[in-house]
Amino acid sequence: MRAFWVVWAVWAISGCNKSPVETVKPIAGSETHWLRSCDTDAECGDANACVCGICTRPCAANTCSLLGDDTVCVPPDSAAAIALCGALPAEATGVCAAECAGPANCAAGYTCEANVCVPGEVEERPLQRISQRSQVRGPTKLDLLFVIDNSGSMCQEQRALSTAFAEIVEAFTDIDYRIAVVSTDLQNAEQRGQFLAKPTLPVASLNCRDLDDEPIVPDTADCAALYETLADPALIRSDLMPDDATLARWFRCNTTLGTGGDGFEKGMGAVVRATQCNGPNADRFAACCTAEETFDPTCQQPGPAPEFLRPDAQLAVVFVTDENDCTDATDTPALSQFPICRADPDTDEIPAEYATHCGADVTAEACYRRDCGDSDREECRLERCVISRRDNSNCEWYRDTLVSIENIAGALKGLKRNPSDVAVWAFAAPDAVTDAGDPIRFDPGEPAEMCMQPFDDVDACCPNGRCISEIQVSCESALGSAFSGHRYQALADAMPFGCGPAEGCSICADTLDLSPALGQVVDARFSVCLTGRPACFTGPELTRCADAESRNNLDNYTIRAELDGVPMQRGVDWELQINEGCPTGMLFVPLAPEALPVGGSIQLLYAR
Repeated sequence: MRAFWVVWAVWAISGCNKSPVETVKPIAGSETHWLRSCDTDAECGDANACVCGICTRPCAANTCSLLGDDTVCVPPDSAAAIALCGALPAEATGVCAAECAGPANCAAGYTCEANVCVPGEVEERPLQRISQRSQVRGPTKLDLLFVIDNSGSMCQEQRALSTAFAEIVEAFTDIDYRIAVVSTDLQNAEQRGQFLAKPTLPVASLNCRDLDDEPIVPDTADCAALYETLADPALIRSDLMPDDATLARWFRCNTTLGTGGDGFEKGMGAVVRATQCNGPNADRFAACCTAEETFDPTCQQPGPAPEFLRPDAQLAVVFVTDENDCTDATDTPALSQFPICRADPDTDEIPAEYATHCGADVTAEACYRRDCGDSDREECRLERCVISRRDNSNCEWYRDTLVSIENIAGALKGLKRNPSDVAVWAFAAPDAVTDAGDPIRFDPGEPAEMCMQPFDDVDACCPNGRCISEIQVSCESALGSAFSGHRYQALADAMPFGCGPAEGCSICADTLDLSPALGQVVDARFSVCLTGRPACFTGPELTRCADAESRNNLDNYTIRAELDGVPMQRGVDWELQINEGCPTGMLFVPLAPEALPVGGSIQLLYAR
């Protein structure tokens, strides 16, 4: 999109009295360049200026009459301003436009919108008009996917999760919910993202003891009897729930998975597999899967309604783990950031389509070398795509090999029409930090003698937060020891609505608290990511925002909101938020959602 040039302060002061002033009536499309698309003032001749990408003049009151009887001054908040250039900042005095009653009053190539002549080639204009609609939804519909770490150290945390859920179970009374559970184990063929209803036996394991060193017996003795009454125990549904007690009991059974799972936890990979159209749960949402086995969030195909990933429901992914994510390309090759991991491993030669991963102008060979240097194919694949299981520190040491958070977040956002309908709540451990506040990361190598585990002088052993060492725990609590879950925190940060250990969704406490995360449900239900980044202008001169400070100042963005055609007041009825979890970095949030009529239509008008 071409640049949107500035409107200088002198225009606002002098209105249309730009000297010299032509008294000839400007006709749209004439030799005066009136209302033609532009990038610079020079394209508009001596008498006009490039304002909001259109050759016109800034104005105030009725001063445009100097240009002709059929020329009007369009105020910044009018429908004509939206039609002409998307929106004008509130500080603008207005712009002159050719008034019309229909297309016949405008020159060829122009159309009449909101009673002003507008260039017909809207898509070629420097400023694009955006009209975005969303519908006010009824009672909350929520699909919850719990990802439970079932490795050897998780019995206390699983018990705490059941207790925490029972404490907030009443909050689900008015929610149309579906709850599914997967483990972080991608080694066990019976798990690998499969929705589970396989609680561990009520037998204490050797590594499961309380603070008094007494064995903890999993509370699953009543699960078999419960499952006998259920046609589908793997999917907890509100429409089949007789009471809160049954909900709490069912949840406890499904989430008490025990401690026999793989020690290389791959929670993010489990979510990807659980929601794939070629994954183990595809029959649950087959109506949303295309013939190419890709997920369609609009779900227009005929067939049974989805049981999970319902198109009109919010999705919340809840991780509960005491270690970091270890998802590499062995389980999610399509999401790897490395082309070598996405190429067919059974092909001896570099496939031609490999080049598409690096761009149309890059050959397959050049793309391969960008990935692998001088390494042969198998050597490169092992280095780029696979985390060795020889050492439990490898997932941290070679963290850049793991599937990128950006790609995981993109896959999750792709499950919904609007990214704001996806939340990630990551109950994990926060980073340990140095005295200077640097997050600690561990790298392979031979540590200094003073830094052999355990080391006490973190600042000396970890300059700038980088430690040559095996990974060490970042916190200890009544729930046991935990390693930093910084990948889970990053995933929560990448979503429009997220809660990680830094926001209170921490596993480093004596109990778990689900209420901060659940509190986001109402906000997420009514909020919507903007489909375009609004144009940003600062100051009375309407200078294009050029730095982060001005771009993060929400007063520099002009947006109109209407509810069923009635204007909504900014700061009273709604607010705009900077939210990097939205693809455009902007989130529209109603401030009084309970007052919105179900089925009502909210329209946002802005320009980018």
